[in-house]
Amino acid sequence: MKVKHLVSSIILAFACIFSINAQENLNLTAPAISPAPLDPVELAGTGCYEFKIQNVNLPGYPNAGDTEIFIEMDNIMPPNGLADLSSNLGAGAYTWSYDAATNTYSGVQSGPIGFLYSETITVCFDVIANSFCPIEENGFTATGTIINGDDGNVTDNVASSFTCTCPFVDPGPGGEICEGESIELGASPAIIGGSSTTTIEWTPAAGLDDPTAENPIATPTETTTYTATISTPGFGCISSAEVTVTVNPLPTPDAGEYGPLCIDADPVALVGTPAGGTFSGMGVSGDMFDPAAAGEGTWTVTYDFTDENGCSASATADIIVNPLPTPDAGEYGPLCIDADPVALVGTPAGGTFSGMGVSGDMFDPAAAGEGTWTVTYDFTDENGCSASATTDIIVNPLPTPDAGEYGPLCIDADPVALVGTPAGGTFSGM
Repeated sequence: MKVKHLVSSIILAFACIFSINAQENLNLTAPAISPAPLDPVELAGTGCYEFKIQNVNLPGYPNAGDTEIFIEMDNIMPPNGLADLSSNLGAGAYTWSYDAATNTYSGVQSGPIGFLYSETITVCFDVIANSFCPIEENGFTATGTIINGDDGNVTDNVASSFTCTCPFVDPGPGGEICEGESIELGASPAIIGGSSTTTIEWTPAAGLDDPTAENPIATPTETTTYTATISTPGFGCISSAEVTVTVNPLPTPDAGEYGPLCIDADPVALVGTPAGGTFSGMGVSGDMFDPAAAGEGTWTVTYDFTDENGCSASATADIIVNPLPTPDAGEYGPLCIDADPVALVGTPAGGTFSGMGVSGDMFDPAAAGEGTWTVTYDFTDENGCSASATTDIIVNPLPTPDAGEYGPLCIDADPVALVGTPAGGTFSGM
């Protein structure tokens, strides 16, 4: 006669929930981790689970004599292999064998089972891969089979099926940023299926605001692949995943060089490289700089450029706008038409005179003739800025006096009054 006992337990988020389908005298309890958990950072070590086989004294159920106890565990993927199986009754270590076709480990030992029989079996695992629980299977099933040695006909099968649910990490999509920018790592949430004891660590830590945060802010200076590793103390679960943040360099625009310019100069075309950016600043309209609109002084124009990666940078150019000089042509005359040529003196020195009667820096009233003549003084300063000043020179004609007519006179005549016109002149002679 066969009597089967099935006890199933599922560990979700590391909490055990029991569902008992049939109560007989034999059962295999759900596992509990033992001993203290592995260091979750290490990928090498040993972690153990404990199973308990119990025989409950039910009336009328026969005593079990010499009995073979089989323990089978499937879905344990190498290299997360089984390291040891032992019993607290000292019946000897189980000998494990692995069946690759069924992906099952099994062990067997013989021993008596009484009405109040209780045996604790410890199963230990080598943690040498990425996780205590196989990533592909994410769990395993342990089945205990007890064969009654008295009559050979009574077999009591007990099973404990549970899932070792290791959390896993979703590092997020990563992405591209521009040099100097930041990006948040990890999905939301980044830890899937974790518990309150699950921890996360991001490496490399350089450029992260908090390498132990679920969603750290990364500000890498170059393209970086980050590894997120989560672990859950007590289960030896270690899961890691990578995400790459591509750091695009900033463009290096050039705003060009211009000037110095005179305030009356024509607008200047602004040419930035690479092409496609925009200029801004005092006196700027589109890609033109108007010195008259800017006014005298030193003005900074900015060239903003965004490249094909969406990365932006700016360049500046200083443009000097110089004022015009303020020359003075001087003041001269009025001059008589028969006057000697007059030296022309302009300030600042170094300019040139032009106009009627001008030769070099001399004005000849006779060459100019009578009238009012405008003389121009053109001056260019050290900045190449030019301006002109003028002065008016009056050239007067000579007068036409009349000395009058007199005599003939006798030697003894009275003196005769001399009357010249226009009045106001002076007479002379014998």
